[in-house]
Amino acid sequence: MAVLREIVQRAPDHTLVPISRTPGTGGRTGDFDRPETLAAAFGGLDRLLLIPSADLRPGAIGAQLIAAVDAAIAAGVGHVFLLSSVKATSSVPSHLADAFRQAEERVRRAPRWTILRMGYFQETLVEEALRGGTLLAIAENDVAFVSRDDVAVALAGAIVGDGHAGATYDLSGPRTYSGAERAAAVAAATGTPVTFSAVGADALREMLAVMNLPGFLVDELVAMQARFVAGDYARVTDDVARLAGTPARAIG
Repeated sequence: MAVLREIVQRAPDHTLVPISRTPGTGGRTGDFDRPETLAAAFGGLDRLLLIPSADLRPGAIGAQLIAAVDAAIAAGVGHVFLLSSVKATSSVPSHLADAFRQAEERVRRAPRWTILRMGYFQETLVEEALRGGTLLAIAENDVAFVSRDDVAVALAGAIVGDGHAGATYDLSGPRTYSGAERAAAVAAATGTPVTFSAVGADALREMLAVMNLPGFLVDELVAMQARFVAGDYARVTDDVARLAGTPARAIG
């Protein structure tokens, strides 16, 4: 919804067509898990933004996005915008990274395309910190956490703007945070004491396992921490400012 609100503000004369499994007034029915609904939903659209679902089952997001891209091409959509993830070509084994890599490869078949890669959300970091008061990691790392609202504004800026065909953008925050720095930033922003602890991969896996999480989700959460250590989320760019017209915000 944040993207839609921003588009309305930036381009009030454009006709917006929300697409979801349960569309409201003026929307269209389109379900990632029912690919047969997508071509009709995308018919007549000049520009289409594909936002991935929250389905973290191995292979789910990749299959959904590939089907959506194929449907967009079949429907003759003029320009397909894909919300992907930073470092989709990560060297760290990850079902999620694989899904976004496959989706990026597919969207490049569209006549006109733009890839926008989201970083790790600041809001998710804050939620993790407030849940237990400790930010856990497998080792020290640096991450350029990005605000969810900044990503939304950047997406809207790309969609209503021109000159983005064939471009790939990495949407990051304005700086990286070490473990201690992110804990201090969240504590300052929330008024709640927060610590950072590097516990190692095996220990983190054991801690997550006792929470009765599905095995594939434990694997993905540990893989995400490995991607932090590998530096996949450490790149700082000015792409948010370039697309949104305003600089990316730091934590807090």
